[in-house]
Amino acid sequence: MFPKEVIADDNLRASTPIGAGPWMLRSFKPQVSYEFDKHPNYHWADAQGRKTPYLDGVKMNVLADNAQFVAQFVGGNLDSTGVSYSDLDQVKSQVKGVNIIKSSAGAFYFLAPQQRQERGGPWLDVRMRQALSLAVDRDGLLKLFWDGTGKYFGIVEPSEGTWSFDMRDLGDRKKWYTHDPAQSKQLASAAGYKGDPLRYLYTNNAYGDQFNQTALFVADNAKQAGLNTQVVTLDYRGEFITPGKAFFGNYDGVWIGTEAQYTDPYYMVFSMLYDPKQNSWNHVGVNDPQANSLIDQLAAEFDNAKRHDLVRQIEELQTDHMYYVPTATGPGYTVNQPWLKNALNAGIAAPAETYPLMWLEKKG
Repeated sequence: MFPKEVIADDNLRASTPIGAGPWMLRSFKPQVSYEFDKHPNYHWADAQGRKTPYLDGVKMNVLADNAQFVAQFVGGNLDSTGVSYSDLDQVKSQVKGVNIIKSSAGAFYFLAPQQRQERGGPWLDVRMRQALSLAVDRDGLLKLFWDGTGKYFGIVEPSEGTWSFDMRDLGDRKKWYTHDPAQSKQLASAAGYKGDPLRYLYTNNAYGDQFNQTALFVADNAKQAGLNTQVVTLDYRGEFITPGKAFFGNYDGVWIGTEAQYTDPYYMVFSMLYDPKQNSWNHVGVNDPQANSLIDQLAAEFDNAKRHDLVRQIEELQTDHMYYVPTATGPGYTVNQPWLKNALNAGIAAPAETYPLMWLEKKG
Protein backbone atom coordinates (compact mmCIF):
# COMPACT_ATOMS: atom_id res chain seq x y z
CA MET A 1 0.00 0.00 0.00
CA PHE A 2 1.43 3.36 -1.06
CA PRO A 3 0.42 7.01 -0.66
CA LYS A 4 -0.99 8.27 -3.94
CA GLU A 5 1.96 10.68 -4.32
CA VAL A 6 4.51 7.89 -4.63
CA ILE A 7 2.34 5.88 -7.02
CA ALA A 8 2.44 8.89 -9.34
CA ASP A 9 6.23 9.23 -9.03
CA ASP A 10 8.23 6.01 -9.39
CA ASN A 11 11.51 7.77 -8.58
CA LEU A 12 10.06 9.09 -5.33
CA ARG A 13 8.93 5.62 -4.32
CA ALA A 14 12.34 4.16 -5.05
CA SER A 15 14.39 6.86 -3.34
CA THR A 16 12.25 8.03 -0.41
CA PRO A 17 10.22 5.15 1.01
CA ILE A 18 7.92 6.10 3.88
CA GLY A 19 6.17 3.58 6.10
CA ALA A 20 5.51 2.30 9.60
CA GLY A 21 7.95 -0.63 9.60
CA PRO A 22 10.98 -1.34 11.79
CA TRP A 23 13.52 0.37 9.54
CA MET A 24 14.08 3.85 8.13
CA LEU A 25 16.18 4.39 5.00
CA ARG A 26 19.47 6.12 5.76
CA SER A 27 21.09 5.92 2.34
CA PHE A 28 20.67 4.29 -1.05
CA LYS A 29 23.55 3.81 -3.48
CA PRO A 30 22.29 2.46 -6.80
CA GLN A 31 23.76 -0.95 -7.60
CA VAL A 32 25.77 -0.84 -4.33
CA SER A 33 23.70 -0.96 -1.14
CA TYR A 34 20.71 0.07 0.94
CA GLU A 35 21.34 1.19 4.53
CA PHE A 36 18.63 1.42 7.18
CA ASP A 37 18.46 2.73 10.74
CA LYS A 38 16.09 1.24 13.26
CA HIS A 39 12.82 3.05 13.78
CA PRO A 40 13.11 4.52 17.31
CA ASN A 41 9.36 4.36 17.88
CA TYR A 42 8.62 1.00 16.31
CA HIS A 43 5.58 -0.51 18.02
CA TRP A 44 6.71 -4.14 18.35
CA ALA A 45 8.11 -5.32 21.71
CA ASP A 46 9.23 -8.84 22.59
CA ALA A 47 7.71 -11.11 25.27
CA GLN A 48 9.83 -9.42 27.94
CA GLY A 49 8.66 -5.99 26.88
CA ARG A 50 11.95 -5.00 25.22
CA LYS A 51 11.60 -2.72 22.21
CA THR A 52 12.64 -3.95 18.80
CA PRO A 53 14.60 -3.86 16.57
CA TYR A 54 17.56 -5.01 18.65
CA LEU A 55 19.97 -4.05 15.88
CA ASP A 56 20.81 -0.38 15.40
CA GLY A 57 20.66 -0.74 11.65
CA VAL A 58 20.86 -3.01 8.62
CA LYS A 59 22.91 -2.81 5.44
CA MET A 60 21.73 -4.74 2.39
CA ASN A 61 24.38 -5.14 -0.29
CA VAL A 62 23.74 -5.32 -4.03
CA LEU A 63 26.17 -7.76 -5.65
CA ALA A 64 26.43 -8.84 -9.24
CA ASP A 65 26.03 -12.60 -8.87
CA ASN A 66 25.77 -15.53 -6.48
CA ALA A 67 29.52 -16.15 -6.58
CA GLN A 68 30.16 -12.72 -5.08
CA PHE A 69 27.66 -13.31 -2.28
CA VAL A 70 29.38 -16.60 -1.43
CA ALA A 71 32.85 -15.05 -1.59
CA GLN A 72 31.85 -12.14 0.64
CA PHE A 73 30.17 -14.47 3.13
CA VAL A 74 33.16 -16.82 3.26
CA GLY A 75 35.38 -13.77 3.78
CA GLY A 76 33.31 -12.71 6.79
CA ASN A 77 31.99 -9.55 5.15
CA LEU A 78 28.33 -10.64 5.16
CA ASP A 79 26.42 -11.78 8.22
CA SER A 80 23.80 -13.67 6.25
CA THR A 81 23.00 -14.60 2.67
CA GLY A 82 21.07 -17.08 0.59
CA VAL A 83 23.08 -19.74 -1.23
CA SER A 84 22.33 -22.39 -3.80
CA TYR A 85 22.60 -26.12 -3.20
CA SER A 86 25.80 -26.22 -5.27
CA ASP A 87 27.51 -23.70 -2.94
CA LEU A 88 26.72 -25.45 0.36
CA ASP A 89 29.82 -27.66 0.51
CA GLN A 90 32.12 -24.67 -0.02
CA VAL A 91 30.42 -22.67 2.72
CA LYS A 92 30.45 -25.60 5.17
CA SER A 93 34.14 -26.25 4.60
CA GLN A 94 35.27 -22.61 4.80
CA VAL A 95 33.07 -21.05 7.51
CA LYS A 96 33.51 -22.60 10.94
CA GLY A 97 30.31 -22.73 12.95
CA VAL A 98 28.10 -21.61 10.06
CA ASN A 99 24.36 -21.83 10.79
CA ILE A 100 22.43 -23.24 7.82
CA ILE A 101 18.67 -22.84 7.59
CA LYS A 102 16.94 -25.10 5.09
CA SER A 103 13.55 -24.04 3.79
CA SER A 104 11.00 -26.18 1.99
CA ALA A 105 11.56 -24.39 -1.31
CA GLY A 106 14.31 -22.41 -2.96
CA ALA A 107 12.39 -20.91 -5.85
CA PHE A 108 8.88 -20.33 -7.16
CA TYR A 109 9.15 -19.70 -10.88
CA PHE A 110 6.13 -20.01 -13.17
CA LEU A 111 5.07 -19.02 -16.67
CA ALA A 112 2.23 -16.54 -17.19
CA PRO A 113 0.70 -16.81 -20.69
CA GLN A 114 -1.32 -13.69 -21.53
CA GLN A 115 -5.05 -14.55 -21.68
CA ARG A 116 -6.78 -11.19 -21.98
CA GLN A 117 -9.10 -11.48 -24.96
CA GLU A 118 -7.72 -8.46 -26.80
CA ARG A 119 -4.06 -9.47 -26.59
CA GLY A 120 -3.80 -13.15 -25.62
CA GLY A 121 -3.33 -14.45 -29.16
CA PRO A 122 -2.34 -18.15 -29.28
CA TRP A 123 -2.36 -18.46 -25.48
CA LEU A 124 -6.14 -18.13 -25.41
CA ASP A 125 -6.27 -21.77 -26.55
CA VAL A 126 -5.83 -24.16 -23.62
CA ARG A 127 -3.97 -26.60 -25.89
CA MET A 128 -1.18 -24.07 -26.34
CA ARG A 129 -0.88 -23.65 -22.58
CA GLN A 130 -0.86 -27.42 -22.13
CA ALA A 131 1.78 -27.70 -24.84
CA LEU A 132 3.94 -25.22 -22.95
CA SER A 133 3.61 -27.23 -19.72
CA LEU A 134 4.54 -30.47 -21.49
CA ALA A 135 7.59 -28.75 -22.95
CA VAL A 136 9.04 -27.91 -19.52
CA ASP A 137 11.66 -30.40 -18.34
CA ARG A 138 11.02 -30.22 -14.59
CA ASP A 139 13.29 -33.16 -13.80
CA GLY A 140 16.01 -31.38 -15.73
CA LEU A 141 15.56 -28.29 -13.56
CA LEU A 142 15.79 -30.33 -10.37
CA LYS A 143 18.95 -32.07 -11.61
CA LEU A 144 20.47 -28.76 -12.66
CA PHE A 145 20.05 -27.00 -9.33
CA TRP A 146 19.19 -29.55 -6.61
CA ASP A 147 20.83 -32.84 -7.56
CA GLY A 148 17.42 -34.16 -8.58
CA THR A 149 15.64 -33.52 -5.26
CA GLY A 150 12.50 -31.42 -5.15
CA LYS A 151 8.84 -31.15 -6.13
CA TYR A 152 6.62 -30.16 -9.02
CA PHE A 153 4.57 -27.36 -7.48
CA GLY A 154 1.26 -25.83 -8.49
CA ILE A 155 0.20 -22.22 -7.94
CA VAL A 156 0.48 -22.39 -4.16
CA GLU A 157 4.17 -21.87 -3.50
CA PRO A 158 6.14 -24.72 -1.90
CA SER A 159 7.20 -22.63 1.10
CA GLU A 160 3.61 -22.89 2.35
CA GLY A 161 4.28 -26.48 3.38
CA THR A 162 1.30 -28.85 3.37
CA TRP A 163 -0.86 -26.25 1.59
CA SER A 164 1.34 -26.75 -1.47
CA PHE A 165 0.73 -29.90 -3.50
CA ASP A 166 3.28 -31.84 -5.51
CA MET A 167 1.64 -32.05 -8.93
CA ARG A 168 2.86 -35.63 -9.29
CA ASP A 169 0.30 -36.48 -6.57
CA LEU A 170 -2.63 -35.04 -8.53
CA GLY A 171 -3.98 -38.34 -9.92
CA ASP A 172 -4.52 -38.48 -13.68
CA ARG A 173 -3.82 -34.75 -13.94
CA LYS A 174 -0.13 -35.36 -13.26
CA LYS A 175 0.25 -36.12 -16.99
CA TRP A 176 0.16 -32.39 -17.73
CA TYR A 177 3.39 -31.93 -15.76
CA THR A 178 5.42 -34.60 -17.50
CA HIS A 179 8.12 -33.69 -20.02
CA ASP A 180 6.64 -34.80 -23.35
CA PRO A 181 7.92 -32.72 -26.31
CA ALA A 182 6.19 -34.96 -28.86
CA GLN A 183 2.74 -34.47 -27.33
CA SER A 184 3.54 -30.79 -26.89
CA LYS A 185 4.04 -30.49 -30.65
CA GLN A 186 0.83 -32.40 -31.34
CA LEU A 187 -1.24 -30.15 -29.07
CA ALA A 188 0.25 -26.96 -30.53
CA SER A 189 -0.44 -28.22 -34.05
CA ALA A 190 -4.03 -29.10 -33.12
CA ALA A 191 -4.41 -25.54 -31.81
CA GLY A 192 -3.39 -24.22 -35.24
CA TYR A 193 0.10 -23.13 -34.27
CA LYS A 194 2.38 -22.95 -37.31
CA GLY A 195 5.68 -21.89 -35.78
CA ASP A 196 5.08 -18.15 -35.48
CA PRO A 197 7.38 -16.30 -33.04
CA LEU A 198 6.17 -16.37 -29.43
CA ARG A 199 7.31 -13.53 -27.18
CA TYR A 200 9.00 -14.96 -24.08
CA LEU A 201 9.73 -12.31 -21.45
CA TYR A 202 11.90 -12.33 -18.36
CA THR A 203 13.56 -9.71 -16.21
CA ASN A 204 17.29 -10.46 -16.14
CA ASN A 205 18.35 -7.91 -13.50
CA ALA A 206 16.31 -8.78 -10.42
CA TYR A 207 16.20 -12.39 -9.22
CA GLY A 208 19.77 -13.57 -9.66
CA ASP A 209 21.72 -16.18 -11.58
CA GLN A 210 19.54 -19.18 -10.80
CA PHE A 211 16.42 -17.45 -12.06
CA ASN A 212 18.16 -16.27 -15.23
CA GLN A 213 19.46 -19.78 -15.91
CA THR A 214 16.00 -21.22 -15.26
CA ALA A 215 14.37 -18.72 -17.62
CA LEU A 216 16.73 -19.59 -20.47
CA PHE A 217 16.54 -23.33 -19.72
CA VAL A 218 12.74 -23.27 -20.00
CA ALA A 219 12.88 -21.12 -23.15
CA ASP A 220 15.15 -23.75 -24.71
CA ASN A 221 12.76 -26.52 -23.57
CA ALA A 222 9.95 -24.75 -25.42
CA LYS A 223 12.03 -24.36 -28.59
CA GLN A 224 12.96 -28.03 -28.59
CA ALA A 225 9.26 -28.85 -28.39
CA GLY A 226 8.59 -26.74 -31.49
CA LEU A 227 7.41 -23.54 -29.77
CA ASN A 228 9.30 -20.70 -31.41
CA THR A 229 10.08 -18.68 -28.28
CA GLN A 230 11.71 -15.30 -28.89
CA VAL A 231 13.47 -14.22 -25.68
CA VAL A 232 12.92 -10.59 -24.63
CA THR A 233 14.55 -9.20 -21.48
CA LEU A 234 12.77 -6.60 -19.37
CA ASP A 235 14.23 -4.13 -16.91
CA TYR A 236 12.85 -5.05 -13.50
CA ARG A 237 11.81 -1.61 -12.27
CA GLY A 238 11.19 0.13 -15.56
CA GLU A 239 9.32 -2.58 -17.46
CA PHE A 240 8.26 -5.37 -15.12
CA ILE A 241 7.36 -4.72 -11.47
CA THR A 242 6.12 -1.12 -11.54
CA PRO A 243 2.30 -0.75 -11.39
CA GLY A 244 0.90 -0.79 -14.91
CA LYS A 245 3.78 -2.86 -16.31
CA ALA A 246 4.16 -6.54 -17.24
CA PHE A 247 3.73 -8.04 -13.76
CA PHE A 248 0.34 -6.36 -13.56
CA GLY A 249 -0.86 -7.68 -16.92
CA ASN A 250 0.48 -5.14 -19.43
CA TYR A 251 2.37 -7.46 -21.79
CA ASP A 252 2.06 -9.58 -24.91
CA GLY A 253 3.24 -13.18 -24.98
CA VAL A 254 4.30 -15.14 -21.91
CA TRP A 255 6.60 -14.19 -19.07
CA ILE A 256 8.45 -16.25 -16.52
CA GLY A 257 8.68 -14.85 -13.04
CA THR A 258 7.92 -15.35 -9.38
CA GLU A 259 5.29 -14.31 -6.85
CA ALA A 260 5.40 -12.87 -3.36
CA GLN A 261 5.52 -15.37 -0.49
CA TYR A 262 2.46 -15.64 1.72
CA THR A 263 1.57 -17.38 4.96
CA ASP A 264 -1.85 -18.58 3.80
CA PRO A 265 -2.85 -20.16 0.46
CA TYR A 266 -5.81 -17.81 0.07
CA TYR A 267 -3.57 -14.86 -0.71
CA MET A 268 -1.70 -16.80 -3.39
CA VAL A 269 -4.75 -18.15 -5.23
CA PHE A 270 -6.51 -14.78 -4.94
CA SER A 271 -3.51 -12.96 -6.44
CA MET A 272 -3.10 -15.44 -9.27
CA LEU A 273 -6.69 -16.25 -10.23
CA TYR A 274 -9.35 -13.99 -8.78
CA ASP A 275 -11.46 -11.68 -10.97
CA PRO A 276 -9.01 -9.12 -12.44
CA LYS A 277 -11.59 -6.36 -12.05
CA GLN A 278 -11.12 -6.74 -8.30
CA ASN A 279 -7.49 -7.86 -8.26
CA SER A 280 -4.69 -6.07 -10.12
CA TRP A 281 -2.23 -8.92 -9.40
CA ASN A 282 -4.08 -11.36 -11.68
CA HIS A 283 -1.18 -11.48 -14.12
CA VAL A 284 -2.78 -13.38 -17.00
CA GLY A 285 -6.22 -11.75 -16.85
CA VAL A 286 -8.23 -14.95 -16.32
CA ASN A 287 -11.74 -14.58 -14.89
CA ASP A 288 -13.12 -18.03 -14.12
CA PRO A 289 -16.42 -18.02 -12.15
CA GLN A 290 -15.67 -21.45 -10.70
CA ALA A 291 -12.24 -20.32 -9.48
CA ASN A 292 -13.76 -17.14 -8.02
CA SER A 293 -16.35 -19.21 -6.14
CA LEU A 294 -13.78 -21.63 -4.73
CA ILE A 295 -11.57 -18.77 -3.62
CA ASP A 296 -14.51 -17.06 -1.90
CA GLN A 297 -15.26 -20.33 -0.09
CA LEU A 298 -11.62 -20.60 0.98
CA ALA A 299 -11.75 -17.09 2.44
CA ALA A 300 -14.81 -17.96 4.53
CA GLU A 301 -13.75 -21.43 5.69
CA PHE A 302 -11.95 -21.95 9.04
CA ASP A 303 -11.71 -25.74 9.14
CA ASN A 304 -8.21 -26.65 7.92
CA ALA A 305 -9.22 -30.02 6.45
CA LYS A 306 -11.96 -28.37 4.40
CA ARG A 307 -9.62 -25.55 3.38
CA HIS A 308 -7.06 -28.12 2.24
CA ASP A 309 -9.72 -29.77 0.07
CA LEU A 310 -10.66 -26.39 -1.44
CA VAL A 311 -7.02 -25.66 -2.27
CA ARG A 312 -6.78 -29.03 -4.00
CA GLN A 313 -9.91 -28.27 -6.02
CA ILE A 314 -8.38 -24.94 -7.08
CA GLU A 315 -5.15 -26.67 -8.09
CA GLU A 316 -7.14 -29.23 -10.10
CA LEU A 317 -9.10 -26.48 -11.83
CA GLN A 318 -5.90 -24.58 -12.56
CA THR A 319 -4.38 -27.73 -14.04
CA ASP A 320 -7.42 -28.43 -16.23
CA HIS A 321 -7.10 -24.97 -17.78
CA MET A 322 -3.34 -24.45 -17.24
CA TYR A 323 -3.88 -20.73 -16.66
CA TYR A 324 -0.31 -20.67 -15.35
CA VAL A 325 2.49 -23.11 -16.08
CA PRO A 326 4.37 -23.90 -12.85
CA THR A 327 7.90 -25.33 -12.93
CA ALA A 328 9.71 -27.23 -10.15
CA THR A 329 11.91 -26.45 -7.17
CA GLY A 330 14.13 -27.92 -4.49
CA PRO A 331 15.08 -26.68 -1.01
CA GLY A 332 16.32 -23.17 -0.30
CA TYR A 333 19.25 -22.38 1.96
CA THR A 334 20.14 -19.37 4.10
CA VAL A 335 23.58 -19.32 5.73
CA ASN A 336 24.34 -17.22 8.81
CA GLN A 337 27.62 -16.39 10.49
CA PRO A 338 28.05 -17.84 14.01
CA TRP A 339 27.97 -14.35 15.50
CA LEU A 340 24.49 -13.62 14.10
CA LYS A 341 21.97 -14.76 16.71
CA ASN A 342 18.26 -15.60 16.51
CA ALA A 343 18.36 -15.68 12.71
CA LEU A 344 15.20 -17.36 11.47
CA ASN A 345 13.94 -18.02 7.96
CA ALA A 346 10.95 -15.92 6.87
CA GLY A 347 11.73 -15.56 3.18
CA ILE A 348 10.59 -12.32 1.63
CA ALA A 349 9.16 -11.15 4.99
CA ALA A 350 12.48 -11.49 6.85
CA PRO A 351 13.32 -7.73 7.03
CA ALA A 352 10.06 -7.07 8.87
CA GLU A 353 9.54 -10.31 10.78
CA THR A 354 12.99 -11.66 11.71
CA TYR A 355 15.60 -8.91 11.31
CA PRO A 356 14.10 -6.90 14.24
CA LEU A 357 14.68 -9.89 16.55
CA MET A 358 18.29 -10.64 15.53
CA TRP A 359 21.42 -9.44 17.30
CA LEU A 360 25.18 -9.65 16.82
CA GLU A 361 27.77 -11.06 19.16
CA LYS A 362 31.47 -10.26 18.96
CA LYS A 363 33.09 -11.86 15.91
CA GLY A 364 35.49 -14.67 16.67
